[in-house]
Amino acid sequence: MPDELLFARNSVGDVLRAQLDRLSEFVLGLDADVVLSTPEDDMLDQIDGRFEIQCPVLRAEDQYSPGAEDAPIDVTGDFSRATFGSGPHYVAGTRFRLHIPFDGERDVFFLRPNPFSMNPPRANVSGQELVLTVQSPADSLDPAAMRRQLDELLAQISIHLERARVEIDQYNAHLREAARGVLTRRRQKVLADRSLEAHLAVPVTRRSDGTPTLAVGIPKKRRPVPSAPGPSADTPFKPEPAIERADFEAIVDVIASFGSAAERFPDTFRPMPEEVLREVVLVILNNQFGPAVGELFSRSGKTDIAIVHSEGPVFIAECKIWKGEVAFREAIDQLLRYLVWRDTKAALVLFVRNKDVTSVVTKATTSMETHDRFKRRGTSASERPVFVLHHDGDVMREIEIALVVVPIPGASQNTDGSVGE
Repeated sequence: MPDELLFARNSVGDVLRAQLDRLSEFVLGLDADVVLSTPEDDMLDQIDGRFEIQCPVLRAEDQYSPGAEDAPIDVTGDFSRATFGSGPHYVAGTRFRLHIPFDGERDVFFLRPNPFSMNPPRANVSGQELVLTVQSPADSLDPAAMRRQLDELLAQISIHLERARVEIDQYNAHLREAARGVLTRRRQKVLADRSLEAHLAVPVTRRSDGTPTLAVGIPKKRRPVPSAPGPSADTPFKPEPAIERADFEAIVDVIASFGSAAERFPDTFRPMPEEVLREVVLVILNNQFGPAVGELFSRSGKTDIAIVHSEGPVFIAECKIWKGEVAFREAIDQLLRYLVWRDTKAALVLFVRNKDVTSVVTKATTSMETHDRFKRRGTSASERPVFVLHHDGDVMREIEIALVVVPIPGASQNTDGSVGE
C-alpha cells in the first residue's frame, strides 16, 4: 500500500466548474413530463443530492493503528551507512500506520486547492480512511520523532483540506440557485414547445360592482392563471386549472382583513357563532372575487368556502374556532378530505377567542408541521404562514394551505380550548 501524492491533480476550481456544466446538461436533458410534473423544490432537492460535493471531514476521535510492524527500510543515500551502488539497500526497520476515518468524498484528497503547495503531503486513501505512514531503521528508532512526523503530516493535510473546503463550500452555497436558474430555463423551453397559451387558464376576476367593505388592496385587473403541473412522469403532462400565486395571496389577504375588523368592533363579532363568522367571510370573498359559495359538496363532504370557476372550485377554505390541538388536527384532516387531486390552494381560517393568540399560533403551526402529509414550509401569503402538504398517496402532488388566524375578542379559554368563566 504505497503512499500517494495528495492535493496535486486537477484544480478544485476546474472540477467545480465542470460539475456545474454536468448539472446543466443533466437538467436540460430531463424528460419534459418530469420537468412539468415534479414540484420545483422536490426537483431541486434531487439535483442538490446529485451534484453537491462533500469535502472530507476527518474523524480524529476514531483514529486507530494496527500497531508497529517489521519492515525493510531503504537507506540508499544515507551517508552514515556504508552503502555502495544505486541500490536499493535495505536494513531492518519499523513501520507505523495511523488510520483516520473520514466522511465525505475521497477524490477531494487528490484535487489541487488554491493556493497550492509545490511540495504536497503524501499518504494513502483507502476506502473511507486516510492512512498516514512513518517508518525508521530499527537501529535509530525514535518514537518522539515519529510522533512529530505524524503530527506534521496531519497538519499539512488539514491545511490543504481547509483550502479546498473554502472553494467547495462556496460552490455548495450557490448550487441550488444555479440549479433553479437552469431548471427555470428548461421549464420555459418545454412550455414554449407545448404552446402554453393554448392550455386551459382559470382567471380569478375581481367583481367590478364590489363595495369597499373590509376590502384590501388587490390589483383591479386579474392576470390569466397558468396551468398547474400534472400528476407524474409516468403519464404525459396535462395542465390542471389553478389560480396564480398572486391570486392566492390576494384571497388570503382579504380573509385576513376580516380579523382587523373583528378586533375593531368586538361588540359586533364577539357573540357570533362559528357559522355566522363563516358567513361573514363568505360575503367578503364573494364581494371581492365571486362567485364564492358555502356548503359546496366536494369529495367526502361540504366545504365551508369555495371560490369556483366554470371548471369547478379553484380555492377551498375550512373555518374553525380554536378548541385545542386535537380538534385542530381533526380540522386539518377534514380539509384534506375535501380536496381532490386537482386542488392545489386552500386555507384554514382559525377563529381564536383565546387572549394568548401567540400560543395558539404556535400550537397550530406544530400541528401542521407534524402532520403525516407535511412536506415543508411554503412561501408565506400576505404574511400568513403557508404549509405544503401532499395529496393522499401522491407525494409529488402538492397542496399549499395558508393558516389565517382571526382573533375574535371574547372570554378567554382554557388550555384545552374550553371557554373559561
